[in-house]
Amino acid sequence: MELRNCMICGKAFPYAGGKPICPSCRREIEEAYDKVRRFLRDNPKLAITISELSELTGVEEEIINVLIDEGLIELKTPEGTLARGCARCGAPVEGSSAYCARCAALVKMELLGQKEGKGEEAKPREEAPSRDRLSMYMAEVLKRKKSSS
Repeated sequence: MELRNCMICGKAFPYAGGKPICPSCRREIEEAYDKVRRFLRDNPKLAITISELSELTGVEEEIINVLIDEGLIELKTPEGTLARGCARCGAPVEGSSAYCARCAALVKMELLGQKEGKGEEAKPREEAPSRDRLSMYMAEVLKRKKSSS
């Protein structure tokens, strides 16, 4: 069996396939998912924001965004729309927009061909986060969580 380093904590572990996440980190991710899923199952008609869900479950907003982006959970906001992260930077977005206010302004400037600021060209468009980028983002969140504990 091949040894690999965990993409979250960096520890070596026997790799059996899939994402290179050690059993300890995998348990943490599954516990966060179970906690959020259980809360949503027990409160099916509750319209809630990502930040409210984070406060009520104790799961970080970044992890909730990853769970939403991965399609593991769906979250309805009080306005009745699906909550999700910004398609460009991953920041929480509530409402029907695919972008947060900052990224929406940048995208609009890029589409109009305008320049950002004096003498600066508009920044090139970043790609929407892929599943691998979301996994790496989640890995960074869990690393920060472990280092602050």
